[in-house]
Amino acid sequence: MTTIPFPPPLSSPIRPSGSESPWQAAADEPLVDRFRVWLHEKGLTPDRLARDPEVYEDTFRDISFVFLRRVFQREIESLDDGAPEIERDGKRFRRMAPTPGTLMTLFGPVTVSRPRYRPVAGASVIPIDESLDLKAGSLTPAAARVTLHALSLMTVRDCQALIRALGPSLDPSVSTMTQLAHDAGDRWEAVRDTVLAAIRETETVPEAATTVAVSLDGVHVHTLADYRSPAGWREAACGVVELRDGEGERLRTVRCGHMPETKKAGLKRDLAAELDHVRRTASTALTVVAIADGALENWAWLSGLDPDVEILDLFQHAEFPTMPSIGNWGILPGKLRR
Repeated sequence: MTTIPFPPPLSSPIRPSGSESPWQAAADEPLVDRFRVWLHEKGLTPDRLARDPEVYEDTFRDISFVFLRRVFQREIESLDDGAPEIERDGKRFRRMAPTPGTLMTLFGPVTVSRPRYRPVAGASVIPIDESLDLKAGSLTPAAARVTLHALSLMTVRDCQALIRALGPSLDPSVSTMTQLAHDAGDRWEAVRDTVLAAIRETETVPEAATTVAVSLDGVHVHTLADYRSPAGWREAACGVVELRDGEGERLRTVRCGHMPETKKAGLKRDLAAELDHVRRTASTALTVVAIADGALENWAWLSGLDPDVEILDLFQHAEFPTMPSIGNWGILPGKLRR
């Protein structure tokens, strides 16, 4: 399946394509020299840079981010137009006293004062927060994008450790990152079938393909902070749909994975859809191979796909050589591999 890349940062509307960034132009202006003089007054001199480059760079970053947070704070607070009342869906909201709120930005937490509007009955609204399109309650969209990218590559704890190693800037809590991941997952689940179906329709089965293998399994992951607790481990679902040629060489592999779910329902749905697409679009009939370990639940589902060959996992067979046969056991010629 075509890999869906993580969305890149949006290009700045004030940076025309092919032209010099305004910030690059500003780098040649006296403003930079003035900033350097101020840094020298703070002890960040060229001698300090040559003597201790790591500390110099860390301190330079921290000072710069303090400045950026102050500027961003002023910009956010300028969104307040001072309206004494606002109206939503025919309901009037009266302005209340401003309350402080801390937002997590790319350059660290920014505490801003923003007004809250309250109706006669019901929940209050904070227009500034709505304008910023905050994620997981406090993350700006740019900060959420970076955090989600890291979360897609590592665990929540590892993600937090990496972000903290980059400096005292973006540092969302574990609970915020967990909520962000769950929110992103909910948004994905709402469109997943439509998006995956559209991607499948762009793909064709290679002419050289003679075999399609379907396999599923589980892998235990710790889902609680205390990984030593037996209750913190649950089985996530993983599987593949793989195309091979007559010599057993792999042509394409679609990998699917789901976090713990009852009887691997989502994974089975994805694998069945992939196999159905391959069967419909292949120019010739393919040999369908089912591969799994000895879990009877897996084979009850795989048998429903009407495979031509069923293969028991080698290591499972070595561990349980007397396991009863399940269906039409066999092997394929050539170099079929997991």
